[in-house]
Amino acid sequence: MIKTREGSGRAFLSPRLSLAIAAGATFIALLALPGSASASSVDCFGKLTVNKEVAGYDYQFACTQKVNAFSIVASKPVEYFSSEVNVFAGPVGAEAAAGQRFSCEGGIPDWGFGCFVSSGQKSASPLYTLQGSFSTTQTKPCSLKRNQRFRTWLIVQVDGFTSTGTVFPQTSEPFPLFVKCNGSGSSSGRH
Repeated sequence: MIKTREGSGRAFLSPRLSLAIAAGATFIALLALPGSASASSVDCFGKLTVNKEVAGYDYQFACTQKVNAFSIVASKPVEYFSSEVNVFAGPVGAEAAAGQRFSCEGGIPDWGFGCFVSSGQKSASPLYTLQGSFSTTQTKPCSLKRNQRFRTWLIVQVDGFTSTGTVFPQTSEPFPLFVKCNGSGSSSGRH
């Protein structure tokens, strides 16, 4: 609803209407993107587990394609994240992948962080496990009902290929990473 301030004669938008207009404009802008901007066909699966040492969480995931970079996005501010990510040739605890390491950066506190291949290293091979840690403002998720816990998503960047074989960076859809509490919880993946 457009309202006017008494005596000023100036119109202003209510905060709800402003937000709705901004969301609509964003949606329309996304529709206008070219067809090549679609998400990749990579499939990723992973989980979060409580890590009492950092008063936070360990994350681990693997993808069906080579991972060049990734982001972790959370619904609560991230207060800490590991600046280096380990890559394993199999599940966590398997042999460390030679020459495959990631570095992470981002603001603190912020709604997530991004990670990229470390200098002199190479992308993570398909089905290799990447593992790191972070903490949020919600330090005891297992004491809350599942629908009240914070939410975390993984977005990866992989290689896409044109019909002529040209390689270009392609971003995945967001994959949810769920908190695993006392042996319960689920992994992310395509639904």
